[in-house]
Amino acid sequence: MSTEHFIAIYLSARHGVIKTELVSLGTLTASIVHPHEVFRPAIMSRASSIIALHNHPSGDVSPSESDIELTKRLKNAGPVLSLSKGNSPALKFWIM
Repeated sequence: MSTEHFIAIYLSARHGVIKTELVSLGTLTASIVHPHEVFRPAIMSRASSIIALHNHPSGDVSPSESDIELTKRLKNAGPVLSLSKGNSPALKFWIM
């Protein structure tokens, strides 16, 4: 991929895939993502958890400051929206 992609996979309570969605198609070095864009499909599809995937076209898998900040924002929003189950995290985030 020559541009950044932010993809969300929405899961059922039994961790089955409900849907996969391209949340943001960015540029060579950035992908703009707002929690609303990630969580709205989760609410609409009644997902209980989310897997978020994000690529770096450079191949460097080290998270940028903006990656870290977005991860914090998403993790803080999940429990408010009841997208969590017990003590297990509702959101998993990977950079590829």
